[in-house]
Amino acid sequence: MKPPPPTASIEDNIIAELNKALQAMGAIKPDRAGKIDIIVSLDAQTLGLGYYIDPTIVTVDKYTQASYVITDLIKQTIKERDKMDLEGATVDHVSEPDVNPPYAYMMTGTEANSFYLAQVYWPDQSKAKVAEYIKRPRPAKLPRKVIRMANTSVSLTIAKSPAGCTPSRIA
Repeated sequence: MKPPPPTASIEDNIIAELNKALQAMGAIKPDRAGKIDIIVSLDAQTLGLGYYIDPTIVTVDKYTQASYVITDLIKQTIKERDKMDLEGATVDHVSEPDVNPPYAYMMTGTEANSFYLAQVYWPDQSKAKVAEYIKRPRPAKLPRKVIRMANTSVSLTIAKSPAGCTPSRIA
């Protein structure tokens, strides 16, 4: 005995399944569409200069590249603190900048690809002083790699914020 002929074409079945998928996607609430809270800070503690950007909770779209978040925060901080509307500068080699200051920051690469934050506009560095623990000779048992990491003059921290935190500046 032959099976009965199909009542719908393959195209009709595909369209029906696509419509089901579209309905399911439309049922997803916008607040679950991929926002996350992260904590961002930028400091020069090793030079005694404190925070450039205090630890701050920022709400961003999930999968936002950290380079966009930090460059936006640097520009916002300069605008609020120094009353200057500065942009970033892209250079090929940090040791040979081909831009004229002032600029918010200098980077190599782009925010989207091969981003490296090379310099940040930080006026009045007259109080900068290398921390004593960095000046001390390296203990023979510590690997050189650890010391190089400790000698970084500016550190950037981006972390997912703890549950229950609200987006605001942290005191």
